[in-house]
Amino acid sequence: MPEHPLVGTWNLVSSPIINEEGVKIGELLGPNPRGLLIYTDNGFMSAHLMSASRPQCKSNLLDKASSEEKVLAFNSSISYCGAYEILEDRVIHHVMASFFPNWVGTDLVRVIQLDGDLLTLTAPPITSKGSKVQAIWRRLDTNLQS
Repeated sequence: MPEHPLVGTWNLVSSPIINEEGVKIGELLGPNPRGLLIYTDNGFMSAHLMSASRPQCKSNLLDKASSEEKVLAFNSSISYCGAYEILEDRVIHHVMASFFPNWVGTDLVRVIQLDGDLLTLTAPPITSKGSKVQAIWRRLDTNLQS
C-alpha cells in the first residue's frame, strides 16, 4: 500500500483566522508561530503549535510558575496527539492526550488542502460568527531543516 502524502513531519508556517467571507482577519498564534505536525505511517499523529512570542516563566520549575504565567502559557500554545484516519478530503484526529482536557477522547476533524510541500488544515467554525482557523504547514525534508 503506498504511503499517504500526509505521512511525515510538517513545520508550522501560519495560523490564520478566516471569516465567513473567506477573508483573513487575524492570526491565532501571532506572526511567525512555531510548531511541528507529525503523521506516522502506522496511523498516529502529534501536533504542537505555539506563539513565537511566548513569555518565559520566572522559574525553570513547572510547579513554581505563577497563575498568570500558566494562563499565558496555556493561551499561547496548542498540543495534542493520538491516532488519525483520512476520509476523502478530511483528516480525523482521534485525540488521546491534549493540553486541553476536553479534547481527550474526542475527534478533531480538519479539511485537507495539499499543494506541493504546503499543507493547509482547516478547522470547523470556532465562533457563532462562522470564523475558521487554519494551520498552514510546510513539509520538512529528511535533513531536519525548515
